[in-house]
Amino acid sequence: MNPGMINPAGAPATPVAAPRTTPVHEEGTALHSPDSFSPQSRPPQGAPDLRKAAEAVFGRDLTRVESPAWSFCAGDCIATPPVKGDNGLIYAGSHDRNFYALDEKTGEKRWSYPLGDGVVPVEVFAQIGGLCMKTSDGRIVALDGATGQERWSVNIETRSSFFVTPGLGDTIYYTTFDGHVYEMDGKTGKTSKDFDSGFRGVGSLTCAPDGTLLGTSREFAFALEGATGKPKWRHEFEDAKQWFPAYANVPLTTGPDGTVYAGCQDGTVFALRGDTGEERWRFKTGSVVPSPPGVGADGTVYTANGDRNVYALDPASGKEKWRFTAPQGFSATPVEGPDGTVLAGCRDGNLYALDRQTGEKRWFFKGADAFITPAAVSSDGRVYAGCWDKRVYALEPPVSRAEEALGRLESKEERPKATVEEGAGFITVDGVKVKRKQDAAPGA
Repeated sequence: MNPGMINPAGAPATPVAAPRTTPVHEEGTALHSPDSFSPQSRPPQGAPDLRKAAEAVFGRDLTRVESPAWSFCAGDCIATPPVKGDNGLIYAGSHDRNFYALDEKTGEKRWSYPLGDGVVPVEVFAQIGGLCMKTSDGRIVALDGATGQERWSVNIETRSSFFVTPGLGDTIYYTTFDGHVYEMDGKTGKTSKDFDSGFRGVGSLTCAPDGTLLGTSREFAFALEGATGKPKWRHEFEDAKQWFPAYANVPLTTGPDGTVYAGCQDGTVFALRGDTGEERWRFKTGSVVPSPPGVGADGTVYTANGDRNVYALDPASGKEKWRFTAPQGFSATPVEGPDGTVLAGCRDGNLYALDRQTGEKRWFFKGADAFITPAAVSSDGRVYAGCWDKRVYALEPPVSRAEEALGRLESKEERPKATVEEGAGFITVDGVKVKRKQDAAPGA
């Protein structure tokens, strides 16, 4: 599935070969938090900027979300990333062979769609007023988003050797392993176009904002004209170890300036010019890239993989901005939320929320099994995540203790001078007691 997702051209960047100057965050640590609350880290008396002063004292608080706003338990592992509709519903498919619509406020099941024996949803995306999915028995199914009623269902003769992706408006594309691209009307399921891409082993396409179709096939990344299927460019990877696919299907992603990003099986992330396919830069990670790179609001490129790291890369140069290291590897595309956090689900059973500027862990939630699909984030910051413990979780990002203290300080008519006192395991700022981070157990 294509998760909802981005200078001048120059010589390829090789940031991993350079001396390390970027922040590296081991799980359970906060690089920007002081090791101790020394007098130098206390806010100066009469500091005009209370927020800056409090950050100097508290750092970025690492807060565990103890319980979700709600959770929904299916009969088996959650198989698809949660999809947030514009109708107050959250959608998710399970290995229990059902597709669910949940109330985004309560988690109550509104409806479910049975997929049949041995069938699981594979790729799911929202269409205008509805949903479309590929199923493991070789169908493309469209459902009414509000009721779950089937709008249409099409059997694809090639069975599981095809991939489905949304186009512009109601258009849907599916590709077959032999390189054929089919355009479908999302309202009716009828095929309107069929053309041969000229490539073999084609995975999911990505539809760029201008309608260009981007795809991969073993040793190539390529671009096609959406209207005609005519090739626009192709980029050949010189090393067979970089060929696609490392996993069955790792689509390309695009940035706001049209740059195309690709993750390969040798652990390299490539940035290609969107108009020509020419390489802009490359960055080498320590393991296979199992999911498409994610792109933030400012263009920052995020990738997470089996080497236990989440990387943030500069979109212009490909240089590493920061990395976060967890106890186990990652499988899902990192997703940036509206509050400036980067959400990354890990195979260690934690969903991590990282500061997009520093990579520092802002908060985390512990599930009972791995998080292997991307999370979904609403405009108000609520996070929806599917876990292999059979549950869909709705999570409210916590207010850090520093922000809580600041809120209490700033709510007064006049900003008083902050009084700082130290105690055993705590520090008190103007009467607000906060646990000292160096006394907290890692990950707690």
